[in-house]
Amino acid sequence: MSLPLSFATRALVLAGALAGLLGVGIAPPSAWARDTGPSPVSATPAPPSVAAQPSQSPGLNIAAWLQRMYTASRQRSYTGTFVVSASNGELSSARIWHVCEGNTQVERVETLSGTPRTMFRHNGEVLVVVPQAHIVRRENRQTLDLFPGLSKAARAQAPDINIARSYSLQPQNRARVAGFDADVIRIVPHDKQRFGYRAWIERKTGLPLKLQTLDAQGKVVEQSAFSDLRMDAPIKAQTLLDAMAAARKGYKIEQMPSEPVAIATQGWSLHPLVPGFHAVGSYQRIIASTPSGAPAGAVNTPSIPAKTLQWVFSDGLASISLFIEPCAAQCGKRPEGAYTRGATSMLTRRMAGPNNDHWWLLAVGEVPPQTLATFAENLQRTH
Repeated sequence: MSLPLSFATRALVLAGALAGLLGVGIAPPSAWARDTGPSPVSATPAPPSVAAQPSQSPGLNIAAWLQRMYTASRQRSYTGTFVVSASNGELSSARIWHVCEGNTQVERVETLSGTPRTMFRHNGEVLVVVPQAHIVRRENRQTLDLFPGLSKAARAQAPDINIARSYSLQPQNRARVAGFDADVIRIVPHDKQRFGYRAWIERKTGLPLKLQTLDAQGKVVEQSAFSDLRMDAPIKAQTLLDAMAAARKGYKIEQMPSEPVAIATQGWSLHPLVPGFHAVGSYQRIIASTPSGAPAGAVNTPSIPAKTLQWVFSDGLASISLFIEPCAAQCGKRPEGAYTRGATSMLTRRMAGPNNDHWWLLAVGEVPPQTLATFAENLQRTH
């Protein structure tokens, strides 16, 4: 089985989600059957009261460092080129334009390598334009960041999340990235269930310029960085919104709505919980299609499974999604296994329920493979 997350698409997603602090979004597995790239994620804006002051260091407070980066990435306007590299030598890049005007967040991201693709985001609305397939994927997403413990939604779902219980912070040296002076910090995990990180943070604004994901031996498994960056770029939100509107014309619109659900009513539990991780959301994700020019709300019956359950976990820094769907007749032909690409791990498995029912599990996360295996082993069908 080939990984559905193309490396060029990962550059697109990471660059676009920098406004959510270098985050990555995960699309439902049934959507991957139609296209190799996931829908990116947007994040809830941080409150203005935590905005970073020039050259203000939070000391050894890991949560304060993360909040400072998060806030700066949401409240600044900038343009730049974003590069993602993996330990196996794969390299991909994307161009990003990000505008903040008051409470309005708008951005445009274009891949510069691999499959041509453009992502637009206006606050919570995300469009991913795939020219080769002549489709635009549209979704509203507010649920996930690489640092999801910072979001209001995550804190409401799991108030016990405490990043400091799973990670510690080590200030390192200073460096220059894309022409900017940066403070370097290392985020060290307390166990092998999660990766570590090294971050380069622009000294005056707190904007994250570079991020490395580190394995248990401290080796870099993936690196994301600006190769060039222009702060406070003179770009207007309306310019990007006009381009976003133009991108819809002549393309088939794929709607990807989701709605929150109570996981217990869906018949699933996780026991025991993986130490440090908390459930931060569960959603019924619906895949639907609307032809270009069709009225809003018009939906065609898709030819793939219409509903997938997504259960999201986080330790405040790393995140994992469990995608669960009924096992149809073709399920037996799907290959099971574990796969990695850069910092992203994926696991697929068939599961049997107590009533002779069968299910397909896809676990995805920026965690070591053994962590996903633990989640899969502890997942239980209750009824």
